[in-house]
Amino acid sequence: MFFPGDSGVARGIITTKYHHIAPRIGLAWDPWGDGKTAIRAGAGIFYGTTSGNEWNQPGNANPYAVRQTFGSVRSASDPYNPLMVNGTASSFPNGDPFPYTFNPKSPRFLLPASIESIGTNVQWPYIYQFNLAVQRQLPLQIGLTAAYVSTLSRDVPTMVDGNYAPYVPGISGENSGSSGTGGYNARRPYDQNSTGTGTLGQNIFLITNQTASYHSLQIMANRPMARNIMVNGFLVWSHAIQSSNESAIGQMTAQDFANLWEEKGPMDADRRILSTISGTWKIDYYHGSNFLMKEVVNGWTVSPIWVMQSGSPFSATTGSDKNDDSANANRPDLVSGTSAFLSPHRCRICASGQVGVTQSWFNTAAFVYNGPGVAGGIGPGGADGNAPRDYLRNPGYRDVDLGLFRDFQFERGIVFQIRGEATNVLNLVSLSGPGSSGPPATVGAANSSSSFGVITGASSPRIMQLGGRLTF
Repeated sequence: MFFPGDSGVARGIITTKYHHIAPRIGLAWDPWGDGKTAIRAGAGIFYGTTSGNEWNQPGNANPYAVRQTFGSVRSASDPYNPLMVNGTASSFPNGDPFPYTFNPKSPRFLLPASIESIGTNVQWPYIYQFNLAVQRQLPLQIGLTAAYVSTLSRDVPTMVDGNYAPYVPGISGENSGSSGTGGYNARRPYDQNSTGTGTLGQNIFLITNQTASYHSLQIMANRPMARNIMVNGFLVWSHAIQSSNESAIGQMTAQDFANLWEEKGPMDADRRILSTISGTWKIDYYHGSNFLMKEVVNGWTVSPIWVMQSGSPFSATTGSDKNDDSANANRPDLVSGTSAFLSPHRCRICASGQVGVTQSWFNTAAFVYNGPGVAGGIGPGGADGNAPRDYLRNPGYRDVDLGLFRDFQFERGIVFQIRGEATNVLNLVSLSGPGSSGPPATVGAANSSSSFGVITGASSPRIMQLGGRLTF
């Protein structure tokens, strides 16, 4: 835990990096020389930056600023007079700490403290990017492209608790959530003592050892405006994985900071299938002499957009600190031999004797509370839940939007347009995600939360609006 002013630590904390060489290469090839087929490939190394929220994190806490929370003070009128508990000053043992001024030559810590710091071996994140695409011009002016696109991310930054207190069998206070004597403080690796009354608590610590990967097959087709019709569409089949669910603001979420391997799983933004088709149809085909027919039939524009995507991943959570550590972000254990997945094609609300998708999106009986000694548990004493992060998937999303426009031309370039727009014009039902917290305490028991696995909402229904625009 180093800060500017410590021996060997510069103002920027880490040293300047001189190895950020970022080569790129690309090629394009017309294999038959007819201008209708193109093969393109590219690869490169790209360096990124660390979020300003992460890089500025130490400035939010000791020794630069005071952001303390004290659970006990003598009184509102005399807050800095130490309150003695069992002969020990529980708050402000050294009296009034203010004014608090930062001096880089003599940094001062207001204890007890939780600090925020940056590792001196922090690296800038970088990615390897690859792509290979084949593009072909088809009849009717249709262009078709199929591409493989991949990104491998390295040295991804995240913020952990550098003074994490893991579960330790035999220390009084475990499974009680206690942070006092014999509790979390007695297990912290830095600045703790035998009574568990250490003065240094959580250390939000910036590290850059995380990774991520993205692989995709991307198919795109487009037809430029011809005969009053334009169509664009794409389909992406992909998978994105990360070593942990890193955070750019504050401490990341993990059930065990001493075993971050437990956090590997899909990105929260991972969508296995994503497809969109959009188009524009300008109706302007009548060329007869009938003025009324021409005004009624021509001048209309129809513009639909169809979107379909598979569901986002999410984690089942315990909702309480069952592994009795200082992170308090637990996942349950999986019941051996019981699948957590149910068919998404069941009825939404079924008749008697059947369980609909809204009543139980996933099999809640496949999960039980984690904790020390629970069968299948992982981490210290088997206290961590073995259910992977982002193990489950929310319902997918589908939507059709439609725009209908009509232009009326007047003299001197004046145009009045009637606009009719509808979102979810077919009134399709896209279910929201289910409740994810509250597995049974034991196998065969009832869920600890009535919302566990239950879906209670959906996306917006059909919404229509009518407007006008005058252009002059």
